[in-house]
Amino acid sequence: LTDAQKLDAMRALLLDRDAAHHARAKKLRTRESRALAAAGVVAVERDAARDELGKALHLKDKLEALCRELQKTNKAVVDGAKIA
Repeated sequence: LTDAQKLDAMRALLLDRDAAHHARAKKLRTRESRALAAAGVVAVERDAARDELGKALHLKDKLEALCRELQKTNKAVVDGAKIA
């Protein structure tokens, strides 16, 4: 092969590699976009779950306080009934 033919062959090979690189880069950008979108959805779901947990914990604290108050009231009634 002549030098010109070798250069043409190398040029063709480099162009093929460049095209393959661009195709792979495009696929990676697409995958990245999908992954970022999925991460956004997961973040929204996580925040909603945290809010729900916070509300549940607040309600639990309220119920526990009411239970303690009821126990005190019941104890007072029982003690009052024992005296009477």
